[in-house]
Amino acid sequence: MTLDTRRSEVFVSAASAWEISTKQRLGKLRFPQAILDAFEQEVSSEGWNLLPIDTRAARVAGTLPWDHRDPFDRVLAAQAMNEGFTLISRDPVFATLPGLKILW
Repeated sequence: MTLDTRRSEVFVSAASAWEISTKQRLGKLRFPQAILDAFEQEVSSEGWNLLPIDTRAARVAGTLPWDHRDPFDRVLAAQAMNEGFTLISRDPVFATLPGLKILW
């Protein structure tokens, strides 16, 4: 499977903004503050959609039968599964969750 952003609808999770901001605050990621401040605008300018974290995603993330403890990854996986999306990630940990469609 490949991603053609001209023909595919792309969703960017609020969990991504949360994780980037958290890692920036902890000094684990060096990102220009201006980019973080313009996150929503940048997503919109690409023609992508922002995906908020709703109660259902939070509940599913907390109950996934998956040994992975990272809350950001659990939310991303839950959102993808709830919405029937394919998750785009290079992190091999996602391959250990049955039923999650991944690309990359």
